[in-house]
Amino acid sequence: MRWLSLLLLGAMTSGCGGATPPPEPAMDPRPPTLQGTIEQVPYAGRSAIMLPPTKWNNGVTTSTLRVYQRPMTCAAAREDERGPTILRAGEYMVDVTFPAPWPFQPGMVWESPPEGQGQLETLRIFFITRASNGAHGGPGARGRVRVLEASPTGGLLEIEATGARGAGAVRGLVPFTVCPG
Repeated sequence: MRWLSLLLLGAMTSGCGGATPPPEPAMDPRPPTLQGTIEQVPYAGRSAIMLPPTKWNNGVTTSTLRVYQRPMTCAAAREDERGPTILRAGEYMVDVTFPAPWPFQPGMVWESPPEGQGQLETLRIFFITRASNGAHGGPGARGRVRVLEASPTGGLLEIEATGARGAGAVRGLVPFTVCPG
């Protein structure tokens, strides 16, 4: 009888594996025009995603925009937050972290401190890559971001960024989709 109780309990809890992920939003169909070079390699952004906001222990809430060189989904980008980077060897991503929750006001301009070395309270820009050994990281950048369109589900930004110590520069428009939290 005990084994029957355990079997029933197992059957009842097997479907309770946690919250189901939010539905995948429709991606902004406009391709980014963000392009340039990063570490002497041509870069062209193909898709952009704003991750759900992150609230830090010091009370600062940040929003992170990632511009990828290939099509990306919110589900894949969220996986990237929990483990190894989803970038392929030699692939680059422009990572922009804002010191506020999205959405921002159209016309707003953000500027980063030199070489993207700011704290959570400042705009931070990095050129991220993945090495053939699986390690990932990249140089900081200094730049400016202007908000052209803003809504809770997406927006359009103009980004200009120059990498530290000659690591390249990118410039262009970035339409993006906001991933649900």
